[in-house]
Amino acid sequence: MKKGMKLVCMVLTLAMLLGLLAGCGGKGGDDSNGGSDQTLLLGLIGPMTGDYAHYGTSTRDGAQVAVEEINAAGGVNGWQLKLQTEDSQGDPDSAVSAFGKLMDDKMNVSLGCVLSGEAQSVLPQEHCKGYGRLRQRC
Repeated sequence: MKKGMKLVCMVLTLAMLLGLLAGCGGKGGDDSNGGSDQTLLLGLIGPMTGDYAHYGTSTRDGAQVAVEEINAAGGVNGWQLKLQTEDSQGDPDSAVSAFGKLMDDKMNVSLGCVLSGEAQSVLPQEHCKGYGRLRQRC
C-alpha cells in the first residue's frame, strides 16, 4: 500500500511541475533546431545502486511512467520529455557529482534528489544554477 501511494505522489508531483512548465513555454523566439524535435531534459538524482537502491529505482520507474504518459498525450505544449537519472549511490558527495553531470548534459528541469541527505548537498548547487526558487550568492 505504501509503495503504491509513493508512486501516486511522485506522478502527481511530476504532473504539477509539468503544468507549471506549460505556462512558461513561449511561442516566439529562435529555435536552433528549426522548431522540430523539441525536448525537455528532466534530471533525477537518486541511489540506483547500493543499500538504498529500492528508493531510487522505484522513484525513477514512477517518473518514467509519468513521462511516457505525458509524451503519449502530446507532451507539454508540443515539447516531449526525456528523463535522465544519475546514480548517487546514496552518498551526498556523489549526488553533487551527479548534478554536475546532469548540468553538463544540458538538463532543463531538475526533479531533485530522492534522499534528503543528497538534497541537502545538491540544493546549494541548484540555487547557484538558477533551479531553485531563491538564488544564493555563489
